[in-house]
Order: sequence, then structure tokens, then C-alpha cells
Amino acid sequence: MNNLIMLHIYLIIMYLIYKYLYSNSTHFVANRIFLWLIAPGAILLAYIPRLFHSGQMFAKVMLPAFVIHPGHSILPDILAEETDHFHILKIIYFSVAAILFFRLLWRHFRLISSLQTEKIEKQEGIYIIRDSGVRAPYSYFRYLMLPAETAGTEAEKLMIAHEKAHIIQRHSLDILWLNILAAFMWINPVSWLIIKEMKKIHEYLADQNTIAGMPDKRAYYQLLFSQYLNISPIGFINTFSYLPLKKRMIMMKKKEDLKRSFWRYALLLPFTLILAGFSYAGRNMNGSPVPYNEFQKVSPLSQNEKVYTKVDEPPRYIGGNEALMAFLSNNIKYPRQARKKGTEGTVFIQFIVEKDGKVSNIEVKRGIGDGCDQEGIRVVKLMKKWIPGKKEGKNVRTKFILPLKFVIKKNELPKDKKSAK
Repeated sequence: MNNLIMLHIYLIIMYLIYKYLYSNSTHFVANRIFLWLIAPGAILLAYIPRLFHSGQMFAKVMLPAFVIHPGHSILPDILAEETDHFHILKIIYFSVAAILFFRLLWRHFRLISSLQTEKIEKQEGIYIIRDSGVRAPYSYFRYLMLPAETAGTEAEKLMIAHEKAHIIQRHSLDILWLNILAAFMWINPVSWLIIKEMKKIHEYLADQNTIAGMPDKRAYYQLLFSQYLNISPIGFINTFSYLPLKKRMIMMKKKEDLKRSFWRYALLLPFTLILAGFSYAGRNMNGSPVPYNEFQKVSPLSQNEKVYTKVDEPPRYIGGNEALMAFLSNNIKYPRQARKKGTEGTVFIQFIVEKDGKVSNIEVKRGIGDGCDQEGIRVVKLMKKWIPGKKEGKNVRTKFILPLKFVIKKNELPKDKKSAK
């Protein structure tokens, strides 16, 4: 869940960087690329710790988390998960995302189907459809819809030139891509604002392409005025009159200071490095490896042998998970300091189950402090022999993870903590 929250935070930060530094720039191609990459960049930044440390931070052989309460009750997290509100929120979040995604696909296929009529005129790989019911021209992929009453006029030539720019530059692909991303990030209004910004860039690019080399631009400006109010209600097509007219006129006439633009875009590098550094460093927040060297004793006979993180048969506690729960219930204690402060979270204890079943190389790979990490180490040290892991029928040294989830119920909190909540 933390990664999902960070994803939305990074999405907002990157959008604000674009909005306040680049949205008024006339480097439309660069801005288009930036908008394309905002969501993937946010995803990458949010999951940097997992990408770089998933193979190092945790062994692949892992038990389900065991939940520890101050009352010494122990249960597997798979049972607690059913009442975990974050789990419920995740189900709701991804259910809505799935509905929006399939709704988008349905609208896409329905529009493509409706555009495949008998009145299609093919021109240079573009399918032109003239319809009396169309108020303003629009395009979607290679389909171009035009008002029937403008057929053969100079206005239609300008409309076709404008919409051809959308089609040739594949603007519909941008909108479809951003709508898919927005469906999966639906809760964040920024994902929809990015689509709005991309549509602006599309219009600027199409305007730029249409008036390039045009000696007299007045006819094009007059056409924009006449079409300004005829905006199509379909949200994922390229419409001729999408933007407020004043803004489009300004951008068509605006000339950029190249030197200033260079430094503005050069700022992207330090911004990216800062965000990446923040994401990378974030793994240390309640998640840095906490070594306990006094427990790092390994048998001289086995210390040079390979340690496996993936085996045919993982190590098993003698008696199974029920026996492990009983062992934890009898031995683990919720640290007084953690209970006093209301500290909660999961401690990941990594250790090696040797070929003879003994536990060695105990360390905390992700801790929460306030004595919980030390308590996890203490309890693992007390464990008896395990049934060792097997690879190709032979006992092997296996790296293992035991997650211990420390949870305090409201009625178990100190009085001052209850009132604070």
C-alpha cells in the first residue's frame, strides 16, 4: 500500500513540475514526451526500492507474517488480512480501476465500429467521413470526421490539414495511453489533468503544422473563431476547437528564448535525481537492514557452501506452522517501549537454516525499532532445529524470512494513546 501512496505523491510532484516550468513553453514535442513519461516515471520512482532491493532485501523463501498482540495472541496474517482495512481499500481501488479500464475499451471499440460506414473516402491512408450530424471536425487514429456542409470549401481544406497533423503524429495513441493510465490511477485527479494538458499540446502541434509556410494566416484564425463553440462531447478524440481560442493564438505567435529554454529543461536532471534519491533513501525508513553481528556465527564446515534462496522443498518448522505459532505464543513478548509508544509494523527476520536444521546468520532485514527488532532476534535465537530445505533431494543451506507483525488493538493501547487516537 505504501508504494501505491508514493506513486500518487510522485505523480502530483511531477505534474506540478510540468505545470509551473514547462506548460507555457513552445517546445511542444519535448512537452509531449514529458507528459507521456509522467505516469511511468512516477511508477518507477515509487517502486525503486523494490526494483533494486527485492532480490537482496528478502529471501524468496518466506513464511506468512505472524501477528503479535500485547496479549500474546499469535495468528497468521492471512487471517488478520481479512479484517485489514487496507486490504479492503485495495480491493475497492483495483475493482474501480478494472471497471474504468473495460469501460474505456468498450468506448474505443464502439467508436471504431461506428466510424466504419459506407461513406468513407480514403485519402493518403486516412479515412475521411462527411456527416451532416457533425458540428466540428474531429479525428481518431486514421478516421477523420468532417461536417458535410463544408465539403469542397477552403475551410474544409484547413480542417483536413489540421486533423491530418493529429493523425500523422499519432495523437490518438497518446490519449488512449493516458486514459488507460488514468483508469488505473483514477483516484488521483492529476491523472485526468495530464490528459487535459496533452490535448493542449496536440492542438498546439496541429496549429503549428497547419500554419507552417502559410503566408496569410487570417483564414485559419477566422476558421478557429467560427468553430470555437462546436466542441464534441467525446472525451478521447482530437477536436478541431478543443482549446480556448486566446491561448491557441498566443502559442501560435509566441517565440521562445532558446537560452532560457535550455536552462529550464536542464532543471529536469536535478529534479529527477532528487526524486530518485528520495525514493532510494526511503527504503531506510523503517526498512534498513539492522545487523546483529553477535548472532552471525556460522559453522566453519558450512560457511563456504552455497546458500540457496530458492529450493525444491523449503525449510519447515518441526510440527508445521501450528507448532511455530505455539512456540511464538509461548516465547515472544510485545516490547514495553513499543507498547508504550504505540509502535506497530512488521519486522522481517532473515536467517539461514543449515543443512542440519540449525538456525544461523540471524539478522533483521527490515525493522520498526523500539525493541521489536531485538525481540524478533531473541525469539529466533531460541528456536530448535528446523527440517532443512532440499534441492535435488539433498539438504541445502537455505536463506529464510520470518515476518513478525506487531499490532496493538485500540483496547490494548495506553490511556494517553487511546485519547490521542
